[in-house]
Amino acid sequence: MGDLLSQILPLTFAAAISPTVLTVAVLVLSSKERPVARTVAYAVGCWIVLLVIGLPAISLFADASATRTPAPWMRWVDLASGITLLALGARRLARKPTPHEKQGSKAGKLANAGLRDYVVLGLALMITNFTTLVLYLPVLKGIARAPITGGVQLAVLLVCQVIILLPVLVPLLIRVLIPGPASKILGTVNAFTAKHTSVIMTVILLVFGVYLTAKGVSELN
Repeated sequence: MGDLLSQILPLTFAAAISPTVLTVAVLVLSSKERPVARTVAYAVGCWIVLLVIGLPAISLFADASATRTPAPWMRWVDLASGITLLALGARRLARKPTPHEKQGSKAGKLANAGLRDYVVLGLALMITNFTTLVLYLPVLKGIARAPITGGVQLAVLLVCQVIILLPVLVPLLIRVLIPGPASKILGTVNAFTAKHTSVIMTVILLVFGVYLTAKGVSELN
């Protein structure tokens, strides 16, 4: 178990670093009407994507690893993930930072939306959150290949999903536990994240891209 956690936790926390998911969570929590319920719906939408991808992927990886000689494509998962992250990192280095003004207009369009719309919002954002999903795949592979029971696999998967959802869950807890200063705290966090998004994401992409690429190459040898 210790070896498994040492392999997947760094990747899981890296997958949790999602400025867009955090920013939208803060914007939803700043709404005047049912902010907590809307944020819970948003979190559920994000979680559904992780669950729908996670369970079949673990089953697939486990089946591919069940034989004495694992399926050849299993050795390419880490390498493909690493190359994808490096490509995304290079793309970020080559482009100018994206302005964040559009996020406010999107939040305004959702001002009169129902809870179902916020579930759909979470679904849409997580499905298009390529960095998180690319990092999520090696985590699922590690869980599937670990010598643990199915129940423990499920528990580890849920813990990893909770970690990935921290950009939504932490602001939500702050809003529930300390509603008074919550707006100031979340506003400060959001401003810092918006200012440094490009640097944060580029570092994450390049560091873990190099790590997964090296790991994938070692598995092919």
